[in-house]
Amino acid sequence: LVPTTSPSLDLNTFTANWSGSSFTNTSNLASLTRESRMSTADSTASGALSGNTITTNSWAKVVSDNRFSRTSSGTVRAVSNADIDSIITFSVGQQSNYSWSTTFSSMLDSTSSTYLYFELSDDSFNVISGCQFCANGTLTGSGLLAVGNYALRWGGAIQSQSDNNGLLGTQFGSGEFTQLGQLTVTAVPETETYAMLLAGLGLMGAVARRKRAL
Repeated sequence: LVPTTSPSLDLNTFTANWSGSSFTNTSNLASLTRESRMSTADSTASGALSGNTITTNSWAKVVSDNRFSRTSSGTVRAVSNADIDSIITFSVGQQSNYSWSTTFSSMLDSTSSTYLYFELSDDSFNVISGCQFCANGTLTGSGLLAVGNYALRWGGAIQSQSDNNGLLGTQFGSGEFTQLGQLTVTAVPETETYAMLLAGLGLMGAVARRKRAL
C-alpha cells in the first residue's frame, strides 16, 4: 500500500496478534458441592494508512465470573486474560518529521490489571518514541526520522482474577481498555529543493528590479 499524497511513506505490513484465555484453578475439589463458572476474553485491533498518516485502534475486554461457585472450603479461582499486540512496519524514503498521539481509556475494577503501550521503533525494534505502561488520557510525541525502515507497535494486555473461598472473596471481576492513535510523517524538503526555491526567489527579484528600472 503506497500513499497518494506523500511519496516518502510506504506501508509494508500490518499484523495483529491476539491471545486470550479463560481458566479456573481449583483446590479441595472433594468439598465442591456446586460449580458453574464463566470467564471470557475478547479483543479487536485495526491499522490503516491514509495519505501520510497511520491510524491505530485496539480494544480488549475480560470477565471472570465466579458468582455461582459454592465450596465449603478451599478456593475456586476464575481468571481471564486478553493480549492484543499490533505492528505496522513502514519505510521512509527521505528525511521526515513525525508526530504521534494516542489516547488510552481503561475501566478496571479491583480484580483487574492492565499493561498498555504505543511505540515507534527502528527496524531493530529499538524504541525511538512512545510510551510503555501508558496511562489513561492522551499522549503525544514528535521528532525526525532518517531514511530507513520503522515499526509502529501498539496494544496491551489485561487480566481479571476472581477468587471465591466458600461464599467469601471476590466473586466477579471485569476489565476493559480502548486505544485510538495516529502517526503522521511529513517529508523534510531536500537541499536541492531549498536551492531551487532560493534561485527562483532570486530570479523573481531580478525581474522586479528590471521592471522598476524600465
